[in-house]
Amino acid sequence: MMESRSAAQAVACSAIENVRPCEVTRGELITALSSGTGDPTLVRTLFGDVSLLTILQLAIEFGISDPDLARAYARARRSCGARNPELDEFAAEFGYELDFGGPLRL
Repeated sequence: MMESRSAAQAVACSAIENVRPCEVTRGELITALSSGTGDPTLVRTLFGDVSLLTILQLAIEFGISDPDLARAYARARRSCGARNPELDEFAAEFGYELDFGGPLRL
């Protein structure tokens, strides 16, 4: 486990560790949130199962801007199948039109 986790980190790590047997590192969270890349199980779970509020708290903690977070989610949705209606709306504010029924349109 990471030594010192914020409440948001603990929530995200718990969700991920429920579906992936190995420990989640701070670096993995930062990579996923800033770029939408990394272990597909981690990325899909982070963006698909963790609340928008928790994701926004993590982004603030890690210094990730809203546009970068929206771009990372769009990439995660396209490459890992992450689905989160709240994040779809958030990403739309930055020009990413995401439709559950169709392919990703940037």
